[in-house]
Amino acid sequence: MRWLKSLRPRRPQPGRAELIDRKHRLEGEISMLAAEVRRLRTSGRPTGDVTPRLEKARSKHYQTRLEIDRADPGS
Repeated sequence: MRWLKSLRPRRPQPGRAELIDRKHRLEGEISMLAAEVRRLRTSGRPTGDVTPRLEKARSKHYQTRLEIDRADPGS
């Protein structure tokens, strides 16, 4: 239902600098979660609750990189 989307108010798009800050925060989160997964694997413990969070952070990072590419360089 495409027309329902048009009824929602549009949120202001974040600026390029804000997107870059978000990307850097996500990189830190990804590093931390990847280290946690490695630590759990080496100790032989399950990684089931950390792995989805890692994949979600990687996905957000990728989407943020795409947004940065589309963002106005002057913003």
